[in-house]
Amino acid sequence: MPCCYSTIVDPSTYDDLGLCSSLPLRVHKFAHLADKGARRAQEDWKRMVGPIKNFTGCLSPRFNGIAVAVPECIPERLEIVTYANEFAFLHDGDYNPAFFDILDNVGKEEYQNVRVRKSQMQAKLILELLVVNEPQAMVLLKCWEGLVKGESGSQHFNFRTLDEHLPHRVVNLGQTFWFRIVTFAMGLTISSDEAERANNITDPAYATLALANDYFSWEKEYIEFKENSTSEDMANAIWIIMKEHSVDLEEAKNICQDKIRESCKDYLGALEFSINGNVVWSQYTHRYNFNKPKETDDTDDEGAKSDDSKTSLNDSTDSTVVDVKTTATSAKSFIGPVLDVQLPELPDKVILSPSQYVKSLPSKKVRHHAIDALSIWFDVPEAELSVMKDTIDTLHNSSLMYAVYPKSVKSPADPFRRLDDIEDDSPLRRGFPSTHVVFGISQTINAANYLYVIALEMAQKLNSPACLNVFIEELKRLHIGQSLDLYWTANVQCPSLEEYLKMVDHKTGGLFQMVAKLTALRSPVVRRVPDLLNMTTLFGRYFQIRDDYQNLMSDEVQFSK
Repeated sequence: MPCCYSTIVDPSTYDDLGLCSSLPLRVHKFAHLADKGARRAQEDWKRMVGPIKNFTGCLSPRFNGIAVAVPECIPERLEIVTYANEFAFLHDGDYNPAFFDILDNVGKEEYQNVRVRKSQMQAKLILELLVVNEPQAMVLLKCWEGLVKGESGSQHFNFRTLDEHLPHRVVNLGQTFWFRIVTFAMGLTISSDEAERANNITDPAYATLALANDYFSWEKEYIEFKENSTSEDMANAIWIIMKEHSVDLEEAKNICQDKIRESCKDYLGALEFSINGNVVWSQYTHRYNFNKPKETDDTDDEGAKSDDSKTSLNDSTDSTVVDVKTTATSAKSFIGPVLDVQLPELPDKVILSPSQYVKSLPSKKVRHHAIDALSIWFDVPEAELSVMKDTIDTLHNSSLMYAVYPKSVKSPADPFRRLDDIEDDSPLRRGFPSTHVVFGISQTINAANYLYVIALEMAQKLNSPACLNVFIEELKRLHIGQSLDLYWTANVQCPSLEEYLKMVDHKTGGLFQMVAKLTALRSPVVRRVPDLLNMTTLFGRYFQIRDDYQNLMSDEVQFSK
């Protein structure tokens, strides 16, 4: 690939221990931006989360880690990419024993405040990534969940051989997250399927990274192990090699170096095979020689899909050129746009950003499963099932964004419960910052309202007045049930069991009832709907009571909420 943003580093000026002598080292031309991103992340952490002790991230006396690991990062993205990686280092540090030693001296409330402040810093980072390029940032954020939930900090021990240890270590080091960091940095759009098909090439590369990490982090990890570990084993390649081969530390390091060189060779060999194989296959395949290839989406020079929302400098310059023939024919051009009622439509990118963020969060897809299950019974055409799923999803996503509950009161937890995020001051949603933390309260409320309109528009695609009536009636019932819940909460009133269940039937059961009635109306077969409605009513009660109980009894729900 052409190198536009980096320069080669003279091999005589650095030492790679002969581990990667066949690979060149390049450094970004604007490495100072990487330094700026790392320092900004550290300052934000100190200001928003707490003090930093014995921490070293991307910065080093010679090179910035991102400046040499992603030397072809788009310059405009270098600072935020380094900021993200530095945040990942800082987050990973939370799982070190020293961090928990600090927490021993504070109460549970202060511990929760630390988590909240960290989520606010994360929200700030997410917003910056979305501003750079929303579609590519969404892909990166989907890989963020595992890292934030501590998968990179989790450890497994008792590995007997290096072959057992390496696959775990590759995942433990955040392979998927790092891959998406690199593709985001370079403006590349690579699907999960494409990445999976390239595993036979990339696996040796990730093995090299894992071994190198274990090699250079040995002393640090061993000191922590001796001082704080509750296990008899370490999750480090050096340790495992010493046990597997019954050798001392020095010999284990030599074996690890050999393994790194071997993995590096395997990676380069896989690349050679891939290039040559692709060339020969392309020469003979009917795909290229007998049929015209299918047209692909427009891409930029880096292979990323075109983003209409991002205008180049040349485009913006050209757009200021005045067409005399056009402007001369209208007197309005001398007055400006004040009297022009034919102005271009406003884009919907801003109002859809909160809902796009919500859709990127993990979901159990309970309503999807309900629709799929009912479709087997009702035999609804696939096209109409898809419309129903989109409609229900849109309503549910709106509920994830809205605001209703007072700050001091815990809210019920049902499939429509997420209306509480803002006024309940919930900083987390499914382990991620709540939508209002990222986009602000006003923007989130407006976007949630907009989704109701979009859902109505989707329901109209069923071309059925009866379906539209179901949509409207169930939405009304849902809000009536919600109003009672709000009233009881605000006035500190405890309803009777019958009142509580009726409220649940309206609010929580609303979407389930809507699913059942819509599938029945669009079915070519006749079924006994009343029996089905009884079942969906009980489904709603089950979800509400179960989640209410969890909210009351589980600290984990409150922390990950």
